[in-house]
Amino acid sequence: MTFLEIEGHSFNIQVNYKSNYFIQGYFDMSTINYKKDKIVVNGVVSSLDYKLNANNIGLDFGYTLPIRSFSPYAYIGAGVTFMDTPFIKSGTDSGEIIFGTKTKCFPQFNAAIGVDYEITRYFVLFGEIQYSSTFFKTSLDNQRLHGVSLLLGFKTPLWY
Repeated sequence: MTFLEIEGHSFNIQVNYKSNYFIQGYFDMSTINYKKDKIVVNGVVSSLDYKLNANNIGLDFGYTLPIRSFSPYAYIGAGVTFMDTPFIKSGTDSGEIIFGTKTKCFPQFNAAIGVDYEITRYFVLFGEIQYSSTFFKTSLDNQRLHGVSLLLGFKTPLWY
């Protein structure tokens, strides 16, 4: 059984085009609590409890519909995830088992819907529901790391 729990931080920069279209670049850093039970190597049953460090870089393309102070929006995007993935393998000595990590690159996809609420010209609150999926394939797993996140925060324009 594999168990995942994710926590992280994000930095986005957005450029608007003709008031309805936008592109945003993102850089996310996250830590994923990764647990896997009953791994058998050389007849030895092992368990793994590890924190995966992941860095995500990519671009999102979106559409927004400004309605007075509210601006609902949606976007879709793709990028790459650089992740320190765990591995377990047989060693050169009899009965030796090696645990380690290796940095790998995986494709990532995300999509979201949300709403901006403009309090002032320079202070905008937002709420967003985001789906994210990383195509995770290692010697221990061949699955997607995916889930839904609720994001709440504020935005401010760099220039107006």
